[in-house]
Amino acid sequence: MLQKTPPSLNTKIKGISHVVVDVESLDVAEKFYDALGFASVGHDQWPVAGAAPSATLEAGAGQYVVLAKGPARNDPRISAAHTAYALPKGARDNLVETLTTKGVAVHRFREDRPSEAGDNVYIDDPSGNRIQLVARDGAPALSIDHAGLETNNILWSREFYQTWLGLPVEHRVGWKTDDYLAAKSLGEKGMEAAMPGSRYWNERYSQFETEKKALRPCPQLYFTVGGTSLAVYLASRQYQAPRDDVLSGTPCLGLSTTDEGLKQMAGFLREQERAIEGPVTHAKGPIAASLSVKDPGANFLEFCVLR
Repeated sequence: MLQKTPPSLNTKIKGISHVVVDVESLDVAEKFYDALGFASVGHDQWPVAGAAPSATLEAGAGQYVVLAKGPARNDPRISAAHTAYALPKGARDNLVETLTTKGVAVHRFREDRPSEAGDNVYIDDPSGNRIQLVARDGAPALSIDHAGLETNNILWSREFYQTWLGLPVEHRVGWKTDDYLAAKSLGEKGMEAAMPGSRYWNERYSQFETEKKALRPCPQLYFTVGGTSLAVYLASRQYQAPRDDVLSGTPCLGLSTTDEGLKQMAGFLREQERAIEGPVTHAKGPIAASLSVKDPGANFLEFCVLR
């Protein structure tokens, strides 16, 4: 029987601490993220990146973006997976204007989360990784606001993040008939405007159906993670997953916790017979200790204690 996470455990997950992103060229990627406003704090010091060359960038207080040279697991341009960075509205608008003058394409995708309905600014980095730029009053320059992951089983992912980790569900899509009716009403235009990976065509084969296909939203869950958020999308197509015995790697989402929280998390996941790596202590770099695990969608997670 599934055991719920101890009530004290979810309060020790402070928020998203870092993201590790695969890039084709480290030099090109560093220049691009530097132009966005990130500050370089070192190279080849992030454990989960392994032997691959990597660059660590600072993204707000206690948050990092790690660029790891390596092939993308999947084509990021057709995936709903993305990272959203928050900055004050004036700074966001100035950044968008600067990027536009440099020839960077700015997209205005539609998302289903109500708080993002009017805040839809997206760009791609040189490797195709989707970036969302979010305007937040009082936000420090380019802090991590939220991250989006894909899964091949939305129900298992809900159990993992909500029941096991104890993260509150802020919003959900695809659980009500109204969600499907809203998507259907948009039709072809809705598919063009929607964020890639958040919609699919439902092919109909019944002779009683007048419409041979209907637009559907991919079921989605939005979790509150400390002062940040996590979006999980049901993938609209199959994707390559790492082997079952590989528990750490890239791309990776980092969640910040405490020393006590890391120990509790390790004990709890072992009780649930979930394969983990760690906790491991690190002598140098921003991470003091870490614990690696894969979620039900085969996404790499790294619970960590920052120095």
